[in-house]
Amino acid sequence: MNILIVDDCQFMRKQLASLFSKHPAVHKVASAGNFVEAVNHSNCLHFHVVLIDYNLKDTLNGIDVCRWIRKQNPECIIIFVSGFPTTQIMEEAYSAGTDDFITKPMPLSEVRLKVFHWWQVKKCPQKKPSGLIYEGLKYVFKTHDFLADGKVIQLTKGMKRLLRIFLENPETVISHDILQRELWGDHDTALKPRNLHERIGALRTALPTRYSRWIRSVRGEGYILKKGRN
Repeated sequence: MNILIVDDCQFMRKQLASLFSKHPAVHKVASAGNFVEAVNHSNCLHFHVVLIDYNLKDTLNGIDVCRWIRKQNPECIIIFVSGFPTTQIMEEAYSAGTDDFITKPMPLSEVRLKVFHWWQVKKCPQKKPSGLIYEGLKYVFKTHDFLADGKVIQLTKGMKRLLRIFLENPETVISHDILQRELWGDHDTALKPRNLHERIGALRTALPTRYSRWIRSVRGEGYILKKGRN
């Protein structure tokens, strides 16, 4: 990780640099006192993190640095470390592309925690699941398909809703009331009889044999999707 510190105060630059200079994850720490120095450093080295003060005692301030860095290095982690936490300045900073805003005076440990928090968020993002999976059964979010052993299962809309409920709650008993409400809502079913057992039977028939046996009735409670012996 390469870190650039942009602050007009030399003492502050040294303090911030001392937080990271000996950390095993940090390769290079550089510092700049104004916009021109920040640009020169950035043209010579790719920075993963930039810490910026708002007031640089120059015609160009931290907002200008932030805009330039964000344009040249879109993936860079930018954090303002400033003693000017007015609403207007914070709005300008976030509009310019900063990821975070830390107010001076602050514990130096907070700056270090913020940097490594954002490093984990941006460089090691958690992958979003592509679907719901239980053993050989899968529901694909993107295509809304249900698969068994990699092959698409042809299901009606009602069957899809029913199977998704089971895949969202595998090896969990789902009550008759919950299944009925999820399938038909809270409407009075007395006017139009709806048989949950028949729906379950239809879903079992549509599934490959070994998976159909996994949808089991739990007497007096409901149904469960649970792998069994084939």
